[in-house]
Amino acid sequence: MPEKKLTDHEEVFVSAYLATLDIRKAAIAAKYADPHDGYEVFRKPYIRAEVKRRMTERLGELDITADRVLREIARIAFANPSDAVQVQTDASGAQIVRILDSDLWPAELHAAVASISQDKDFCIKVQWRDKHAALLALAKHLHMDAGTDDDGKTVKVFIVPAPAGSEEEWEQNAKQAQEESRRRAQEMIDDQQSG
Repeated sequence: MPEKKLTDHEEVFVSAYLATLDIRKAAIAAKYADPHDGYEVFRKPYIRAEVKRRMTERLGELDITADRVLREIARIAFANPSDAVQVQTDASGAQIVRILDSDLWPAELHAAVASISQDKDFCIKVQWRDKHAALLALAKHLHMDAGTDDDGKTVKVFIVPAPAGSEEEWEQNAKQAQEESRRRAQEMIDDQQSG
């Protein structure tokens, strides 16, 4: 079946949608009378096909694949910030933390760094990307957020971020998270038995 030629409004709509990924904004850009008309336009099979075609073309040009995105998320999730520093003890016994030359960092650290800045006192601050969010994205991809065990029973995995603070605080928070996980698991069991 030959491709349907887009009208001028539809052409602007598709281009604006690809720029914003927002149907309402695309409808406004295409000057439809009512921004909600964009939902009707987007339902048309030839419009969706054109959006998909252009999106696929763009992803190919940028070499963006699901594998590449997954690898990048994994680099952030499994980066170890301690690989970026070296702890030394000076003559007085004080510990000094030095940031290593970034050329010595493992590749995943480069992906995990959001920014590096230096203040007026020459203190260097390294801002890391959200490791917890990356782990959650991987868990979701691997269907670890909910699944079944070998016996076919539902299993739920809870990933909680490690809080800043002392080891005692961390252990206390870990115990609380473990108790919360047990409580949720028991609720799921109770729900299954009553349902």
